[in-house]
Amino acid sequence: MKTLKNRLNFVGLSLIVGTIIAVSGLVSLIPQEMYITRLALLSFAKNLLPFIVLAYFFKQPLKLKKPTKQKISASALLLFTVFAFVLCFSCNIMTNLISYATGIDANSSYIFNPLDYLAMAFIPSIIEEIAFRGLILGGFCEYGAKFAVLISAMIFAMSHTSLTAVMYSFLCGIILGCLYIKTNSLISCMTVHFLCNALTITCGLFQGLYNVAIGICILLSVIILVVIKLKRKIIFPQEPQKSDILSFKTAFTNPMIIILFVIEIINIIMIYF
Repeated sequence: MKTLKNRLNFVGLSLIVGTIIAVSGLVSLIPQEMYITRLALLSFAKNLLPFIVLAYFFKQPLKLKKPTKQKISASALLLFTVFAFVLCFSCNIMTNLISYATGIDANSSYIFNPLDYLAMAFIPSIIEEIAFRGLILGGFCEYGAKFAVLISAMIFAMSHTSLTAVMYSFLCGIILGCLYIKTNSLISCMTVHFLCNALTITCGLFQGLYNVAIGICILLSVIILVVIKLKRKIIFPQEPQKSDILSFKTAFTNPMIIILFVIEIINIIMIYF
């Protein structure tokens, strides 16, 4: 478990540094006119740069998930990618329920900007998938696929500050993690991430489209799930049974992860209270 503790310390410290960079407002020194550059640098500085810098100083290898021997056909890859997309967007129903029950984010407004497709959909999908699915999930795969998916989803959720975004990101993190484990394709995860963000931006253009899109995605999720079951495709790859209890215990008692949890909780409290 010493290797796992070292890995958790490295990940926790990287994300704490990234959070400090984001909160410090260093990126805000870039002129407002350079809209895309600001958001791209913020995403890079928060989610990816600390991993690269700290890995160099602490001699920590940055490894992606090792490809499995299991091969997947192009049709199956497409099917699972589409399924992950409609399933991820369907999870927006959870944020709707939270907003309705608590009033959080209920009155949030969005002003459409066509550059958002690049700044808030394309660039984050690349940077965040490399960081959270590639480096974090990939680095934890040796301790069990289920552990790697769950811990990476939790850390992905903690990188968001809005309460509804945290819940939504956690669910999407689980789905994207399973997609990566199943397909060995970061490109598929990036595609799903981009499409979800792009559809959300598009829904801001038309009143009522958001709820319609969620309903359609829920219906498509059910249909595709039936197709997958009929084709007898295994959604989650079978692996030798192993206990993840010790891994989870080590993760949730890790000082750096606990500090990261506290920082993100404080961020949410400061936003809403």
